[in-house]
Amino acid sequence: VTVKQKPFVIETFENGKPKYSGYCIDLLEEIRSFVHFEYDIYVAPDNAYGNMDASGNWNGMIKELIEKRADIGLGALSVMAERENVVDFTVPYYDLVGITIMMKKQTTQTSLFKFLTVLENEVWLCILASYFFTSFLMWVFDRWSPYSYQNNREKYKNDEEKREFN
Repeated sequence: VTVKQKPFVIETFENGKPKYSGYCIDLLEEIRSFVHFEYDIYVAPDNAYGNMDASGNWNGMIKELIEKRADIGLGALSVMAERENVVDFTVPYYDLVGITIMMKKQTTQTSLFKFLTVLENEVWLCILASYFFTSFLMWVFDRWSPYSYQNNREKYKNDEEKREFN
């Protein structure tokens, strides 16, 4: 019995029949190659992992295992004390941090202007507007300041440093 959840168990149909693939199916196939057994896979009727309700009844894969309609529950089922009281678990074969190692990295086209996606367009426009506004203010202050080179050429005539800004 299994529960459909990508990338662990993926259900597709070929000629009207379900075909299963994914990480858990690959793991089951690997075990089958060593132990040599046959199996049939079906999805739990409610496609649930299994929880106990207030009256003590189970649903999902756990119910299928308790009622002996299935021998193995296949999926990314978390180990919980309630579940351990009614079914046996293998050693966990993944955790939430390590599972990303198992997944294939998607290839994406990177653009020359990828750096522009760091900030929203409005932020870039504000930065650009600030740049031009600051440049304009510097020009205004240099143009009409009594201390600028343009307005005091005689004072700065013999200086080694050039003070002409624009």
